[in-house]
Amino acid sequence: MLNVNPTKERFACKPLAAALAIALMSSGVQAQVELINGGDFENAVKTFEANGWTSAMPGYYRQWQVGTLGGSASGTKAAYLGSTQVHDGTNLASVMHFYRDVTIPANAYGVSLKFKYRMPVVDNGRDYFRVYTTDATAVPVAGVIPGAGFTMRFENTATARPTFVSAPILDLTSLAGSAPVTVRLVFTYISNGSVPHANPSVDDISMSMQGAPTCSGNNVVVAINTDQHADQTTWQIKNATGGIMATGGPYIGRNNTLVTDTVCLGPNPGCFTLQMFDNFGDGLGGGSWQLRTINGGLILGDQFEKGFVSPSQSPASASYGSGHSFCMPLGSANISASECGVFNNGLNNKVHSDVVSGATQYEFEFTDPDNGFVRRIIKSTSYVKFIDLGAPQLIPGVHYFCRVRTNANGPLASAHWGTGCETGLGVEETLLCSELISAPTYGHSCNETRKFGFYGGYIYAQPVLGATQYQFNIYTPGGVYDTLISRSSYILQLKWTGNPLVDGTTYNVAINAITAGQNTGFCTTTCTVTINNAALSQTPVHQLDAGQQRSLEVWPNPNDGHDVALNIAGLDEQVNHASVELFDATGRMVKTLAVPVQNGLMNNTMDLSGVANGTYVIRVTAGEKTYNSALVVKQ
Repeated sequence: MLNVNPTKERFACKPLAAALAIALMSSGVQAQVELINGGDFENAVKTFEANGWTSAMPGYYRQWQVGTLGGSASGTKAAYLGSTQVHDGTNLASVMHFYRDVTIPANAYGVSLKFKYRMPVVDNGRDYFRVYTTDATAVPVAGVIPGAGFTMRFENTATARPTFVSAPILDLTSLAGSAPVTVRLVFTYISNGSVPHANPSVDDISMSMQGAPTCSGNNVVVAINTDQHADQTTWQIKNATGGIMATGGPYIGRNNTLVTDTVCLGPNPGCFTLQMFDNFGDGLGGGSWQLRTINGGLILGDQFEKGFVSPSQSPASASYGSGHSFCMPLGSANISASECGVFNNGLNNKVHSDVVSGATQYEFEFTDPDNGFVRRIIKSTSYVKFIDLGAPQLIPGVHYFCRVRTNANGPLASAHWGTGCETGLGVEETLLCSELISAPTYGHSCNETRKFGFYGGYIYAQPVLGATQYQFNIYTPGGVYDTLISRSSYILQLKWTGNPLVDGTTYNVAINAITAGQNTGFCTTTCTVTINNAALSQTPVHQLDAGQQRSLEVWPNPNDGHDVALNIAGLDEQVNHASVELFDATGRMVKTLAVPVQNGLMNNTMDLSGVANGTYVIRVTAGEKTYNSALVVKQ
């Protein structure tokens, strides 16, 4: 996912969307739709697997091979019986197979299997060349003649064919059904080992259909920018129960080009997973893949830069699962086009979606699909700031796919995602300046009026993940007043001894956060705070020395149901960890976690995803001390 100047450009969103929409809407039903893309064994790696087939061989000197010795119907290679030195049958009694799976779309008609074969030598009634069909659960075994569950479609034992001829067209329409069906094609050679030795060759295997009724339901388009080895690329889409709905590839002879496959997923709502495969293990090598609507809307996409399968078999986030998930029909919330392809965002930049009528919650998802990373956050607004995501923080330089769903039509957990696109943080903006919180929620303190020297006079900086110190520069134009106050948290209480703020005066406030010894720097734009104590009691409160705050700070509170920041400063230096517990109104423990304490500071977050609305108590135990705070979750 890192932007490393790949040899092939990523999809250009708008031009590709338009091209796909025009091509797909104008195509209609084709006279012949190919279900096998290439059956000519022309891959330079002369194995069945490299050509999209699986072999089941006894391991003899003479068995099914791929190469030039058996001749060819087209190109230079074919599958043939013999060794790597000679085209001849085997002198050992044996049974051997090569096979592959093909998915027939729902309601397909005119399904046919074609191939060409050559068999210069025959041994009638003793050696057989056969073709079977079966389902995807029946596995051909070397040494075993196919039996129950296998249907023989073709056999030659008596007729010599010195040159390649076309076998009779095999009608497989009866295998199609109201749902997609995966069929296993099996090419088998059976020998008694005695002379003469039959020696079949096979080439130009193709399977096609006349078409299928127009899909009135959910269409998707799998679009792949292939690399220089398109014959290594395949994919499959499964339904929620693991059934294979569609497959594609290998794309023999279609190197370094855009290939598209349109898939009908049926008329009913449902959820599915997409997997991409590369049988060499180096991914698309500078290519990329996308899953789109027939009108060009982007459902998912990534580069597949390495590995045998996308998503990774060891996903960065366990919750990502073994496939790229999507649901049809798509949801009504879509990421705004202006956010797409922007990879130099700062932490304070926003990602916007459509405003959906009736929605009170927007769940944003950021994924690194090929690596199986996922990060979600629930907001009450139709936008999210990158800094709102908290931990684990998005990595600058990585391209993340972003999409959104809402509760407009029911609970978020069952809502469908809309279209999205790629976005990301800029490498140069790893540490961004902080400022006073300006969102109209708890902690809002930019351009506000506050008290000095009394309880309730707090200002809040925008939290910076990992920051161990915040410097508040408070000053007036012209330098009449200019002071720098350091705190170990992002909250500053406006009461301290010496150099007080003056009632009735407006001050500028700038923030510098320090993370791992690095300064974010002060923002060029500043907020103001006006001191107004006129209507307040003039009884001063107890003053605290700077940096000696020993209470549990919880922010934001009320919380939107995702991450809550927790902070305690001034803990005993001997304390190196703390336990955090979340209790509901009945006293039942809802969540618990252990967090580190460093240099007397606990500064961490708790994930509140899955926590229902209500009032809770957060209890933190650090050493021999316990700290409590109420927390309101309001999604």
